[in-house]
Amino acid sequence: MLNEILIAGFGGQGIVTLGKLIAYAGMLEGREVSCWARYGAEMRGGTAQCTVILSSEVIDSPVINTFNTLVAMNQPSLIRFEENLKPQGQLIWNRSVIFKEPERNDVEQFGIDATSTAKELGNPRMANIVFFGCISRITDLFSLDSASEALKKRFTKITPDALRQNQLALQKGAELVDH
Repeated sequence: MLNEILIAGFGGQGIVTLGKLIAYAGMLEGREVSCWARYGAEMRGGTAQCTVILSSEVIDSPVINTFNTLVAMNQPSLIRFEENLKPQGQLIWNRSVIFKEPERNDVEQFGIDATSTAKELGNPRMANIVFFGCISRITDLFSLDSASEALKKRFTKITPDALRQNQLALQKGAELVDH
């Protein structure tokens, strides 16, 4: 089993946090993991990318040019990276902020209203956590229980209420795929 994932969007959308959560959930499932982030020069609003590799075997290199799964959090990321997605891959995109639909017809597509769902939950910055729940269901790389545990381990310094909100966003993300 090998899944190479690219998460891309604007700085401030929680791209790297999402990558670290996926990596942590993969570790909890006993997988080999690589997580590598790249940022634009800007603090917020610039580009952010995170490459996550989950494998049942040793990972040779964290550098990838093509990937099995693309999580596009904004339109520029979809435009830039859609062609690098392997055929029969999974394209997960933020339907709330991407208005020009993907052009690929040789991949599975999942348009998720992540930002809108996060806003409904009271915090639009939790769109990445909504995606975390979606990714658990779509890729089958880690269980929702492992994802929930990764949230607890990663967010050790937030209030219990904030953790509950993130757990709810995780669950809502999973439910968006279940429908």
